[in-house]
Amino acid sequence: MTTFLTIAFFAGLYFLPTIVAWNRRNHTAAIFALNLFLGWTLIGWVVALVMALWQNNSTPTLAPSGEKNWQRDIRQTRADLARLGAATRRTLRHEKSPAQP
Repeated sequence: MTTFLTIAFFAGLYFLPTIVAWNRRNHTAAIFALNLFLGWTLIGWVVALVMALWQNNSTPTLAPSGEKNWQRDIRQTRADLARLGAATRRTLRHEKSPAQP
């Protein structure tokens, strides 16, 4: 039993950069590969940990209202288009075509 716990502890410690990246959703596949193949070197493990902890600005963040930035941008663009009088799919669908003779 103690052998299993020891192995589980060191496996968790070895894959700590991957676990951190998974939780932060930050380049998970790349960090896992780096951790798997070069984690046995101290330099590879530290690089993987730094990559996992590095701030990733490309991931969508939540606005204070709980919606993602791209959702807010789409909503704002639709509002701008409606204000300018642009036709949308919904308005075009509801318009009836002239009767054919």
